[in-house]
Amino acid sequence: MDTLELKVVGIRDETDRIKTLVLERNDGLALPGFEPGAHIDLHLPIGLVRQYSLLNDPAEPGPYVLGVLRELQGRGGSEWVHQQIEPGMVLKAGGPRNNFPLVQARQHLLIAGASVSHRCFQWRLRCIARVRIFNFTIVPAAPRTPLILIGLPPTVGVGI
Repeated sequence: MDTLELKVVGIRDETDRIKTLVLERNDGLALPGFEPGAHIDLHLPIGLVRQYSLLNDPAEPGPYVLGVLRELQGRGGSEWVHQQIEPGMVLKAGGPRNNFPLVQARQHLLIAGASVSHRCFQWRLRCIARVRIFNFTIVPAAPRTPLILIGLPPTVGVGI
């Protein structure tokens, strides 16, 4: 797998623990395409490699958008991103790759519950909904932990 050099062209604080990063190729060429659910391996200058999900719509060309949750008990990768990353920095990255690609399935899928980064999951659902026929509902179940219900017609499913 080739390594890309990606430039940080945007950073936004979504919450006190979630940052959104916008990355473009440093050489100005188009980024490789990807499928919903894909991620990249971000090579941090402190010697760590961390996987971050691509949040943007794979059907729309443009930069990669990542969400980085600051892990308070982590090994330092997300902490470095939250404290040190700046616009203009160039980072190496591998990917994109998808360890859980969507496939046709005979069974239905119901997902209940989500993490603190449920906004990332909502983006993924919207991307998948463009290529698959289904609907979803997000119901506030508790603060910062919504309940997500997915309804699939009998001919469409997601298998893993």
